[in-house]
Amino acid sequence: MDNGYNDREVRRIKDPLILSMADWTEEQIPNGKFFTGTYSNEYSYKNGLHSDAAVLKDFEYGLRQAGFTGTYMVSLHDNGGEHIHVHAILEATSDADKLPYFWQRNRGGYQFGDATHGAYVYVAKHAMKTGKNGDCRYKENFH
Repeated sequence: MDNGYNDREVRRIKDPLILSMADWTEEQIPNGKFFTGTYSNEYSYKNGLHSDAAVLKDFEYGLRQAGFTGTYMVSLHDNGGEHIHVHAILEATSDADKLPYFWQRNRGGYQFGDATHGAYVYVAKHAMKTGKNGDCRYKENFH
């Protein structure tokens, strides 16, 4: 699947810290799945997603609903409060493939597919972008 980030993202990013983080994530989660989950406004308001911590906690709740077990890296894309969304690299387990179904049914829209190197860079870019505590989370053996 063309996840829209391919390797053009790698060519645009020159920051060695972002590229190092992307490489490290790719080493930790090789052949991962790329996921972008957008929250509907209705879901966001109803569930009180008014802070970074609340969004990341809800993302983990979504992983549990889908039965995901494995390693992941997620970053919050802060765009001023409109259409809150997250970008993630998930370990390619059979459980990872269930996440889009649960996400669309409960939360909103998504993109999902095989992670290219550009996708790893894209997630790292958003993880490093704002530098606020709580924007990014990495967990091994999540269950």
